[in-house]
This record gives sequence, structure tokens and C-alpha cells, in this order.
Amino acid sequence: MASKQKKRRNRSSRSRPVSKPILDYSTSLERAWRALEQNQADSALYFAQRAEEFVNAERNPQAITVVHQFQAEAHFRLAANSPSPQEQETHLNAALAFSPQEARFHFHRAVALFRQARLVDAVAALDKAAGHPGAVFVGTLLRLANGQAWEEKGLAPDEANTLRLLHAVRQNKPARALHELAQQPILSSNELWQALIDLRSDVNATTPEHLQKLAGPLASGEAQGILHYYAGVAALGQGRKKEAADAWGISAASGWSSPWLTENSEYLGREDVIALAQEEKWQEIVNLAEQIPSPVSDRILSETIGTAYFVLGYQAAEAANWQKAAGLLRTASKYVGGGTLSQNLALCEEALERWDAAGDAWREMARRRPRSENHPDYMTDAQVAAIWVHAAECYDQSKYVNEEVINCLRTAVKYAEDDIDVRTKLVDALLQVDREEAAENELVRILEIDENHIPTLLRLAHIATEKWGGEPVPLFRQVLAIEPDNQEARDSLADHYLRRTTPMGGAPKSLFGRLLGTEPFGRLLGIGEDRPIKLLKEALQDLPGHPRILMALGLQYREAGKKKEASAALQEAYRANPKHVETAGRVMHELLHLDEFSVVEEMMAEVRQLPTLLMGFWISQGDQALNCQLENDWAMRFFDEALLLAREKRGDDSRASALLRILDATIENKADDLTDLFVEQIRAEMPESGLLEYAEARTIFENTKDDKKAQRLLRKAKRLAEKARDKAVIDEMEATEVLFSGRRNPFMDLLRDFGGDDGPDFF
Repeated sequence: MASKQKKRRNRSSRSRPVSKPILDYSTSLERAWRALEQNQADSALYFAQRAEEFVNAERNPQAITVVHQFQAEAHFRLAANSPSPQEQETHLNAALAFSPQEARFHFHRAVALFRQARLVDAVAALDKAAGHPGAVFVGTLLRLANGQAWEEKGLAPDEANTLRLLHAVRQNKPARALHELAQQPILSSNELWQALIDLRSDVNATTPEHLQKLAGPLASGEAQGILHYYAGVAALGQGRKKEAADAWGISAASGWSSPWLTENSEYLGREDVIALAQEEKWQEIVNLAEQIPSPVSDRILSETIGTAYFVLGYQAAEAANWQKAAGLLRTASKYVGGGTLSQNLALCEEALERWDAAGDAWREMARRRPRSENHPDYMTDAQVAAIWVHAAECYDQSKYVNEEVINCLRTAVKYAEDDIDVRTKLVDALLQVDREEAAENELVRILEIDENHIPTLLRLAHIATEKWGGEPVPLFRQVLAIEPDNQEARDSLADHYLRRTTPMGGAPKSLFGRLLGTEPFGRLLGIGEDRPIKLLKEALQDLPGHPRILMALGLQYREAGKKKEASAALQEAYRANPKHVETAGRVMHELLHLDEFSVVEEMMAEVRQLPTLLMGFWISQGDQALNCQLENDWAMRFFDEALLLAREKRGDDSRASALLRILDATIENKADDLTDLFVEQIRAEMPESGLLEYAEARTIFENTKDDKKAQRLLRKAKRLAEKARDKAVIDEMEATEVLFSGRRNPFMDLLRDFGGDDGPDFF
């Protein structure tokens, strides 16, 4: 037993996540110190910055000074480890921000500026490093580089000899004099200087291998790059082009750059590239191009390399290798331009679904198009507009809201001022970012082109609908005068009238409907009992036979106690669209309230014949009948219709799912006698279906606070349903599981009570 408990403890300890070590000021500073000892400047800087987070500078200035010293030292070492003079300057500036009087930092900053040929700034920095070892030598070297007079005072012999040699080189002294100076003690290798002096007078005076050997011991990568450059010069002087190219490639990789290196690399590459292009060896050209420093200034070389990348990219695109094709074509665009290249790149980006990049490429194609009408690739204004539209479509598919969509469409409009479709796209883009005023201006311009353009009139009408004080009716009427059966105009105008008829969008007997409708508060606002009816009659003049208007009119008549008129309007609403199931259901229910039983019987016979009717229609009718406390006989008739229709198994309909939904309706509406009736029916027909347990769970959930028992019964019901493999029943039970696991909202119950006896609002 003890061994088992030990194993469990071991498993438990292994399963617990390992917490990160807690840092404080002392721990962070100690780790920064260790990192500096190990020359891990990045880590040292990180821990020093963490240490600063634990210090209050006002209360403990001594501690913050220590932290800043650590940060300064870390930045200095990062500068020392960087080959880039620009990066060195950045870190040294940061170090000086913490220790502005540190001569060591100023000295190395002066050297970094000197390496960037910023001689004036270097002199200023060096003035702040007075007394630092090497400052006199670097200062004298700066004066020499500036062409100023200099003196040897304060210089060591090897420093003075080195500067004399450099001065003689700048004065272009004869090789003999330079050799004599190079034999004196100097700061770098005498052998190196002797070789460079020989090469200066005769490119065949030394071998590339000798220069590369001399480069090895040099500490600086850039210094090595210079030697490798001259090794390439020596190799080229001996006709060894490949060795020259290799040496210059190493020189470029070292970080050293020079116009001589670029020009010579391009000269050497141009001959080889042109020869390879004549043989159509495109991949070899690309391999060679990677060794040539970029950017390439030689036009012929640049175009040939660009063509090689383009051809390879085109071949990859033909093979549907879009990733490779896009990469090659992007590289090609660095060397050459042209519409064909941009078009192919755009197509690749689209295939990769990089929509922003595709949009950029299409824009580039439009910009690089030939302007001369005599050019074979000349594009008309309509074609240019189409490209800008397509670029906008690409940007529109980006996951980010992109202002470039509007910019591209505005440009397209410049090339197609009378193209209504292009202007309409611009309108939609403006509306998408809520720039309604700009959109309206464009819509007005479209109407100047075509005053009867229906999509434009509809967009203006919708804007007027949303605008405070807007009047959309004349615009909708204009559309209907042009196209009487335009469904969008009919439905939108109907929506407008219904909003005016039922303030705040509620049905007359909802909470807000009663407050703003026929009650005294509504009369204070000038909303009398007859006003909604008058508005709806006015609406029917614009929209004769519109089912929703007729439905609303019928409900208003019923509210006013005019049963005959209500029945007529409701029946007309049904006849206007007899195949619309929702309308039929609503009309049928309202007619029951008006005691129009015979009419309901006729409607049931007609609705029963609809081929798309599902059992849920009849269950909903029964649910509403119970909710409004109509006679239970009507609810039973509707439920019987549902069970009959379930036999046809339309969609996911089944008898079991019909009985489950009927139970939901009877239990929620507390129709206990009907619930008992259907429970007995289930017990007789399908006792193992899970519906008996479901009914008990629903009853407990509705009538008691024992949610746990209800959930337990529901899980049992679901297991039985899964055995029966009735997907519709399982889905319904899963939805009920969500209901059981949620919290009841008493505020929503309160609002439901305010809603009266007519069920949910319809409009």
C-alpha cells in the first residue's frame, strides 16, 4: 500500500507544472553579473532591465545607479560583438545614456562613426574621450583622413610609422618609398603591407592564395574582406575569373562594401551571365547572381538576371508550384519591371490567397503599363479601370479593413467616369466603412449618368431610412414606378411603414407598443388609435396586396375591436401569399382569436397540401394555442396533424421527435392533462425511446428547483435515445442540456409577463 501511495505522489509531482523561478532585485542583478562574466550580453541586459523593475528610483537612487551601470556595460559589449558600425553606434548611444561621462564609450563611438565615414561626428565624439588609450592615434588618423595637418606628438613609434605609411599612400609615393616605410615597425603585419604595395604597382606581383592566407589572422571581418577583394583583383589579373568571383563573393559576405567591389563584380558577372543567357541556362544565371553584390547598377546585367528569375518563376507557375513561383517573381521584380511580370506575380499571390500582396502586384501592373498607343501591350482606359477594380477586390478579401479598397476604386473611376458598375462598387466600399456622405455624393453622380438606375435609387433610399429625418418613401416609389414588382423596394417600403406604425419596432401589445401606441402616453405623442390604421391603408396604396402590410392591418383592426375588418385583412394577407408557411401560421392563429373556426378549417386543409411543410409548423400552432389559452381541442388537433405529418419523415422529422417537441410545448404551457395523455401514448408505443425520462426531467426542471435530478434524468434519456439512433431526438435533447445548464433570467421573465397573452411579437 505504501509503495502505491508513493507512486501516486510521484505521478502527482510529475503532473504539476514547474513554476518559473521568482525574480527580485538581488536575484536579477546577480544573474546579470553572471551573464557578463560569461560574455552573454543579451542576457545581462535582460536581467538588468528586470532588476530596474524592482527599484524605486526616488527612494533608492544608489540602487538605480548600479542597475544603470550594468545596462551600460551590457550595451557596450553588444556593440563590441556587432560587426555593423550602425548597430555599434545604437548600443553605444544607449550605453552613454546611462553613463554619459564614460570616455571608453565615447572612444568606441568615435570609431563606429569613423567606420561610417561620418568624420565630423567622429571628431566631436573623440573630443569627449580625451585620455583614453588609442584616442591620440585615432584623432591623428581622423585629421589625416580629413586632409588636415598632423603631428607625431603623443604617438607610439608603431603608431607614427603606420600613419607615415598611410600618408605616403595618400600622396601616391613610389613603391620603393612605400616599401621602406612598410619595413618599419607598424600596427599590422609588415608582410601584408608589402603584398598590397606590390599589388598596387603590378597585379601579378603576388598570388591570390598569398593574400587569402594573410587575411586569415585579421580580427576584423571587414579587414578580411579587403584582403579577399585584392585576392580577386590578383586572380583576375591572372585570368582566373572563377577564383576572382569566389574571392569577391567572400569579400561581399564579410560586410565590407566598396564601389570598386560592386563594379568589378558586375563586370565579371556580366560576361558570364550574358553567355549563359544565350544558352538559356537560367538556373545557372540565378546561382551566379547570388554571388554578385546587389543592387546591380549595370542595366544589361540587371535585366538579364531579372529575366532569368522571371523565366524560372513562370515555369514554376505553369507547374502550379505557386510558392516557388511567387518567390522567384518577387526577386525578378528587384531587377526588372513590366506589366507582364507584375501580372504573373499577382496571379501567384492570388493562388496563395495572399490578398494584400496580390493587390499590390495588380497596382504595380497598372502603374508599369506602357503609355504609348503603338505599344503591343497598350491598355485602354476601360482595361486600366478593370485592373484597379480587381486590385480593390483583392484588398477587399484581406482579413483587415483596408483603405486601399477605396483608393483603388477611386483610381478606377478616373479611368471610367461613366461606368456605373465601377462607381457602384466605390459606393459600397464607402458604405462599408460608414462614409455615408461620400457615398451619397457618388450616388448623385450616378443618377446624373442614369436618373432611373434602380440599384442607386435603392441605396439612396436605404441611406435615407437610416438617417435621422430621412425620407425614403419618394425614392422607393420612384423605383416601383420604374419596376412595379421590384421585391427589394416593396419589402423595404413595407418595413418603413411598419416601423412608423409600430414605434420602436414592437407589436401593438408589447410593453413598448402599449407605452407608445394606444395608451394615454401614446396619445401625448400624437399616436392615436386610428393613426396606425390610416398609415397602413396609405401603405396599401403604394403596396397593394402586400401580405405583411395586410397582416399588420389585421392586427391593428383586432386591437381596435373591429373583428370583421380584422378577419378580412388577415385572410387577404394569407391569400396574397398562400405558400408562405410563416404567414399562414400567423394568420391561422389570429383567426382563432377572432373565432373564425370555419376559416381556420379551410386553411388547414390547404396548408396540409404544401409539399415543403414540416411537422414543426403544426407543433408551433399547438404551442401558440396553449400559450394563448385557447381551447385545448385546437392544440390537440394541431398536435395530431404533426404526428400524421411525421410519418412522411420529411427532413429529420420522426414520430419520436414530434412527441418530444409536443411534450416541450405542453410542459412549458403547464397543460398537465395533455402532458399525461402523451406520456401514456409514449409508454404504450416506445417506452425505451428515452422520452419518458425526458418528460420527467422537463417537468422537474419547470416545476421544482431540483436541477441536478433533472439533469441526471436527461442524461439517461439521451443514452436511451442514442441507442435508438434518432438524430433529431438526440439534437433536441442536447439543446435541452444547454437549457438545463444555464441560469434563468428573471428580468426576461418579467418582460415576457409584460408582453400580454398574445405570445411573441411578429413584426
